Amino acid sequence: MQFNKRHFCLLFFVFCCYTNANFAQALEFGFGGGAFNYKGDLAPNYNFRNIQPSGELFFKYNIHFFLSLKAGLNYAKFGAKDTNTSDAFQNIRNFDFSGNLYDLSGTIEYNFFNFRREARRKWSPFIFLGIGGERFQIKRQNNQEVKREQVNQIVMPFGIGFKKKLTKTWNFNAEFRTIKTFGDKSDGFELIGNPSKFLRVNAQNEDFFYYLGVSLSYVYQGIKCPRHPAVR
Repeated sequence: MQFNKRHFCLLFFVFCCYTNANFAQALEFGFGGGAFNYKGDLAPNYNFRNIQPSGELFFKYNIHFFLSLKAGLNYAKFGAKDTNTSDAFQNIRNFDFSGNLYDLSGTIEYNFFNFRREARRKWSPFIFLGIGGERFQIKRQNNQEVKREQVNQIVMPFGIGFKKKLTKTWNFNAEFRTIKTFGDKSDGFELIGNPSKFLRVNAQNEDFFYYLGVSLSYVYQGIKCPRHPAVR
């Protein structure tokens, strides 16, 4: 059988319809921002005075209504000061640091409800867990010196969130994320050496980060497949 232009057009439209059927609502792109905080040697407890801004770009592949894969790129400023606490030891130690954080991570999200398809319930809580890598650019200071460092490390993000379908193509998301590190390097004070007792840090105290933010995401609906005279 001769393969002519009509056959090519027919195959193109079949492919178009197949692509729409398989990828409509499967691809999602978004952006967001929120508040970022640090917990570690300079902030043993959550301290609202250490909150800094953060932003993110992300891509999602919705495998099923209850399961999504997310890849995200995040940026945040972070830092802390011993003088931000009422602890006498920390006030005498008088350490402080500030830095920029770049995070690339992948997570799995589990949605409790089918909020994209159900007519009455257009929202769903969700949980997530993943793994990522972070790069820190840190400026740290104590009573004796000022140093700049760059640190790379593996992290594990996990948390809870809320999704709401705004329109056919836009979703609203809110989440609280805990980021577990596997070391004590994010504030830069692990490498001080053998200081006096008033300049010590706890090298066994792993650092944590917290993120509370909102985002908007666009759900790719596919390209509407036009009817072809050859398709009946």
